[in-house]
Amino acid sequence: MLAPLLLGLGTLINTASADPQQIRYDSYADDGDMLYGGYFAGKEGLGKNSCMAQVYSFEPEHFPLMPTGMKLFWGGEGAGVTSEALMTIYIDWYEGEADADTMQAGLYQRLEQQTILVNGTDIEGTWQDLDFAQEGMTFDFEPDVEGDQPITFGSLIVQICYDNVQALPEIAMDTNGFADEPLPENDDDFIVGHETSQFRNLIYWNGLWETLQDYLMAEFGFSAATDGGGDFIMRLNIDAQYQAAGENLGCQASDDWNVTSITPNVAMEGQITGVNIGGDYNFPERSKVTLGSYDLTVSRVNNDCGIEADVTKDIPAGDYDVVVEDLSDGSQMTLENGFTIEAADEGCGCATQGDSRALWWLPLIAAGLIVRRRD
Repeated sequence: MLAPLLLGLGTLINTASADPQQIRYDSYADDGDMLYGGYFAGKEGLGKNSCMAQVYSFEPEHFPLMPTGMKLFWGGEGAGVTSEALMTIYIDWYEGEADADTMQAGLYQRLEQQTILVNGTDIEGTWQDLDFAQEGMTFDFEPDVEGDQPITFGSLIVQICYDNVQALPEIAMDTNGFADEPLPENDDDFIVGHETSQFRNLIYWNGLWETLQDYLMAEFGFSAATDGGGDFIMRLNIDAQYQAAGENLGCQASDDWNVTSITPNVAMEGQITGVNIGGDYNFPERSKVTLGSYDLTVSRVNNDCGIEADVTKDIPAGDYDVVVEDLSDGSQMTLENGFTIEAADEGCGCATQGDSRALWWLPLIAAGLIVRRRD
């Protein structure tokens, strides 16, 4: 069920490794300056199986991401008139920047769908919040990989479609036309018709996908751009930089690489000890590791989201900073006092150590004798 709007993104997201973001193209300022008009009113079937949709694109820093919900502004009905509408929400993915042609050709991939009941709307307009988790909606971009995997590229299309014969309530529009789209970095990537957010606002009617602008002009002679309408007020909430449960952050490349751990963090003087150095991201491929001024023997970098290395036996006892250096540019990251070399016991020979290790079973024999006595 759709519930009243939750104020503040912090109430929506609980994943520590994610960054709550809201993707929106409307300019609505919660001031009542919106428009709706019965997009399918007067049509046969009054909008049954017809859809209002918006296309969402993302910045590189958003990926990987997971959709978490929608903020929607509904117009229509109220004042004693029933305001319920049974609808289905569909979440689709496309490898590029989807538009009406993409949808008409069926090039998208269905990620999730759920039937919802829209109620409590008012003729003055009503904010409502849809939480995907509460609706039982989950997303798995890579089903062949264990766990629900986040989306790593492409665009999302959110469709909200009538399941019954009804035209209201409906998604409201802002009133200032369509927002300018940023120009692509490469002229070869320019797509005609994508100059403004007009291409993002879509309607599905009578088996045809069209932009909201084209549909309103063809059916009602109304131009959203010049007659006071504009973008749908439907906003997508995402977890940006989302990590699947249990996923190691060290498996991603980043200029913000650092050193957070070394395991184990203690070794005995005079022994060779294998260690694994961990960080929040992958390490540079040409990494050098030192304890203070002593080099470690690096065997593998990023094979298991970290650096595998050996502490050599010639390093004297003491506490050491763990330093990883990128040999390609000389940059360094340090885990202060991250590793300890413990001194070997003076005058303690191998035979003595061997004798002490050989007596580990004596307490077990004693315990066994006590049990027998109780029997």
